Amino acid sequence: MTDVDRIHERENRRVRRWAGVTVVMWALVAAYFAALGWGYLTYVHPALFVELSGDRVDPDRMRAILRALLYGVWALALWPLLIVLAGAATTVFILASRRATLRQIHEGLARVSRQLDGDRRGTS
Repeated sequence: MTDVDRIHERENRRVRRWAGVTVVMWALVAAYFAALGWGYLTYVHPALFVELSGDRVDPDRMRAILRALLYGVWALALWPLLIVLAGAATTVFILASRRATLRQIHEGLARVSRQLDGDRRGTS
């Protein structure tokens, strides 16, 4: 295996790795948002509906519901951070892919240049 082949293989591994990280990050963003929605619709909203539809509001129960709602707001505040991380992974993936492509183009052009130099020397 030549040095060029090793460089290509290393860059291909790097691109595949960043592609995997990017897919996992975006899947995590989607799953996190779905889990937040599911948790709110399953636990918080029904509890608020039952508590607020009655004639009398129990302060302790309402405090517990509002605490759960506060935790949900904190969890929702982390979602933009996940989006930023997924975007950063996407950017690194694109740059790694671009770098690998440009290196392959450079190697191909260098090979063609060497062939043309050899042809010129052979015909002169």
